[in-house]
Amino acid sequence: MIAQRAFEVTREFARFAAAGGIGTAVQYMILVALVRGGDVQPVVGSMTGFAAGSLVNYGLRHRLDFRSTRQLRTTVWKFYLVAPVGLVLNTALMYIGVHLLALHYLVGQVVSTAIVLLSN
Repeated sequence: MIAQRAFEVTREFARFAAAGGIGTAVQYMILVALVRGGDVQPVVGSMTGFAAGSLVNYGLRHRLDFRSTRQLRTTVWKFYLVAPVGLVLNTALMYIGVHLLALHYLVGQVVSTAIVLLSN
């Protein structure tokens, strides 16, 4: 019984981590593509990537973690009551890292990602 529950918790955590990892990968891919290919400022690229990554993250979590049978449009607003806090924090940290501390934008994004992850 305990082993079965441990397996279920481990599987749930793996799905949760996978969804977050995929969402974060989307964020970084968009950031790099916009900065290198689109000549976009890193803070703007980070904001855009964060928004897209959070959409992917929510969609995956809706299906994999929560296994919700409700339509996305009826539950997404709850997720996006919290997401703007992460967006603002990510943007502020990227601005500080890139413009005030003169960090490379990817280093700034890694630090921002870690802090936003811990704050959530």
